[in-house]
Amino acid sequence: MNAQITNGTLLIAEPFITDEHFFRKLIVIIDHNQDGTLGIVVNEVSPYFVRIENEDKSTSLELPLCLGGPVDQKDSINILHKNPEIEGSVSVGSGYFWGGDTYEILTHYKNGLLNKEQTYAISGYCGWAPGQLQKELTAQTWITSKFKPEYLSKHSDNAWKQALTDLGGTYEWLSHAPYDASLN
Repeated sequence: MNAQITNGTLLIAEPFITDEHFFRKLIVIIDHNQDGTLGIVVNEVSPYFVRIENEDKSTSLELPLCLGGPVDQKDSINILHKNPEIEGSVSVGSGYFWGGDTYEILTHYKNGLLNKEQTYAISGYCGWAPGQLQKELTAQTWITSKFKPEYLSKHSDNAWKQALTDLGGTYEWLSHAPYDASLN
């Protein structure tokens, strides 16, 4: 399945990808334009949490930490949430939004307008140079689909299998691929 890449497109790593950063990963596209592509891994929730506070520390929000990709993991934290009215946020589909004004996110939380159970801190991202993702799609490194909230999972392998199963047919069969094909 090869579709037009837009915000919210889900990239499903093919079963035998050799790059350990992307093995059995699901990546949702945040931005795709002539300058390249930005995405975040959505099926790698760590056991850690991130505390976000306003300047006077009167409001704080503790969120599960997702490892969004290998780029800038130590320097970049963004929020994945379900509040479209937050200035600067970008739709990724299925009612989820990425980024936006952190102060506004905290204000929404303080006022009971942000569901903490559906909000994640994202550390790092995935990036592609202009044309790079298209070459990887042509090489069948990725299978495209649409992002679904149930793929946000602490069990990354199960989410990856579910995304393939949801596509049906040959893709469902691929979901049963062994971790190491050389052992077959």
